[in-house]
Amino acid sequence: LMKDGVRRGTTLVRPADLHMPVLNVIAEKDHIVPKECSQALQELMGTNLETQVLPVGHIGLSVGGGAFSKVWKNVLKWLVEHDATMEGAA
Repeated sequence: LMKDGVRRGTTLVRPADLHMPVLNVIAEKDHIVPKECSQALQELMGTNLETQVLPVGHIGLSVGGGAFSKVWKNVLKWLVEHDATMEGAA
């Protein structure tokens, strides 16, 4: 992803090619994917990327005890706020 992009069918897509809002959710206490690695996406995306650094670990992003209150409430709020801007973007 960081060097050459990702293939979607026969099309090569690079982060800079995305012209829609993108949410980058980072686990502050992640020991598997250090937050510095996730933050590197900012350089490739520019202004279309919003980053949320949350006080959880790798597993806590999805299924930990605080996943809903610390992660998913924020993600759902962001999705609702950006719903109109993402129509037809897929």
